[in-house]
Amino acid sequence: MTSISLTNLALAFAVAPGPVAGPADATEVPKAAEAVNEPPSSSVVLPDLGTIRYHDPTRPKQTWLGVDTGGIVVPAATSGLGRRVWSAYAAPTWALVLLPRVTIGGRHKLSWYDAGNVRLRIHSHELELSGRTMKQQRRIRDRPAIGMEVHDVQLSVVDGVDFRLGGIRDVVLHLGYGLEHDLTPWLQLGWRTQLRQVWVFRDTQRQARVSARLALRAWDRHRFALEAVGFYVNRSANQAGEPVPRNSLHGQVLGEYTWIGARGVGLVISARYCTSFLSGEAPIYEIRSESLRTHYGEVLAGLRFAWE
Repeated sequence: MTSISLTNLALAFAVAPGPVAGPADATEVPKAAEAVNEPPSSSVVLPDLGTIRYHDPTRPKQTWLGVDTGGIVVPAATSGLGRRVWSAYAAPTWALVLLPRVTIGGRHKLSWYDAGNVRLRIHSHELELSGRTMKQQRRIRDRPAIGMEVHDVQLSVVDGVDFRLGGIRDVVLHLGYGLEHDLTPWLQLGWRTQLRQVWVFRDTQRQARVSARLALRAWDRHRFALEAVGFYVNRSANQAGEPVPRNSLHGQVLGEYTWIGARGVGLVISARYCTSFLSGEAPIYEIRSESLRTHYGEVLAGLRFAWE
């Protein structure tokens, strides 16, 4: 009797149906497929620490740091001064999460300018508070921001004589808004508008800046970007220095490559072309009308650090 019962029990286990797939098991494959199609930015967020920023760190305790170095050379034939002009700079930059949906960031720049008979050392500082007003969405993010910039002449050498100038600076207050769209899992479009009020020497300026950036994320830790920037500048009637136009338009085109490693350390390399010598961006340089007509190219290389 015991032998028959054990035999029947073994047969029952042998022919019994396997476990029925529940809701969790049924969705396992679609979840894996969905993860493959997620945009690369969902897993690795590359630091955005350029002059114009399209997104910020979002996770608590997330911090971005960067160090940029760059230079400008304007040949004598195009400088309008009859001699070569060059400028070099070093710029630490940073951003960190201050509160949920609120980020603070800054950029600090030490620049050297040489026009032969005139040499300048200029200190620049920027502080910006930004956030998010839209609820977290998969394919679109906004970035309102308010900030201030200061460009200050700390040392001037004219014909070999040192001058330590006081009060030679510009101050820029700006208010901006922009969106970043995921057009495809690997292609992002960002745009920004910014209104800028400027005090330079004893004068004022009113500016509008518009920019757009197309970024390719074909690989998870790499970004190739192409950016276009336009400035409209309205100046006071009587500007310090030589006469300059009351209204002018200026443009910039920038190409950039960014990479971040598995340990959160990476690099950035970029080049840009500008139709004027920092007009709009740093009005302190507008002491001569030639600066508004001087075209030049700039190369930048820097490091990036992303921590949590």
